This record gives sequence, structure tokens and C-alpha cells, in this order.
Amino acid sequence: MRSGELLAQRCSVCGRSRFPPQPICAARGSLASSWGPTSGRGSIAKWVITHQVFHPALASRVPHAVVLVELADEGVRVYGNFLGAIELLHEGLTVRAVLHDSGGRVIVDWEPDDLSQEADDG
Repeated sequence: MRSGELLAQRCSVCGRSRFPPQPICAARGSLASSWGPTSGRGSIAKWVITHQVFHPALASRVPHAVVLVELADEGVRVYGNFLGAIELLHEGLTVRAVLHDSGGRVIVDWEPDDLSQEADDG
């Protein structure tokens, strides 16, 4: 996390993003990589709704959804908690990343991207 941005690891040879971070580019076999900002936006590919408390910080949010988001420009998928109403979930829902610092660890949550939803509705 740099200034609240969602970063992705990229191959320095081909520019392809990868997640989770890996030492070698699967496309080019290169060890050279760098980190750069992403758009922080994507669309929901899959989700699961959980009724169990897996972490005390989520106890008040049960049931809640964990979503798999395909980042818009990077072509990688990232998991996170969904902050919107469960009833809103559908494949292709446009979302944006919300980053939280939790004791030195960055948590990525996802919320509906209202600007994109309004454009789709209008």
C-alpha cells in the first residue's frame, strides 16, 4: 500500500501483472519485477457468503460475503470482503478497493463502485 493505493507486482520484461506475488514471471521466466499502482477497480467474478465468524473484527458483519474481483486493467484476481449489501451481489458488479491498515497489515475490502453503477443504470 502506497498512499492508499492498491499495488500490483509486474514483470519488468513484459509488463504483465501477477497475483499473488511470485519470484518468476510465468509468461517470460524473468526474475525482474516492480510494483505499481492499479486502478483499484474491477468486477466481481465469484463470491461466497459465510455465516461463520472467522475473525473477531467481522463478528458484527455475519453473514458477509467474500468476493473474488478481477481487476479492470491488470487481468489478475484478488479476494476481499464485500462491504455492500449481499442483495447487490451479482457476477460483473463493478467494485472499487477500500484499503485498511490493520496493525501493520493491509486489508483489501470491496464496495460497489457507485459511479459505474449509475452509468449502467442511466
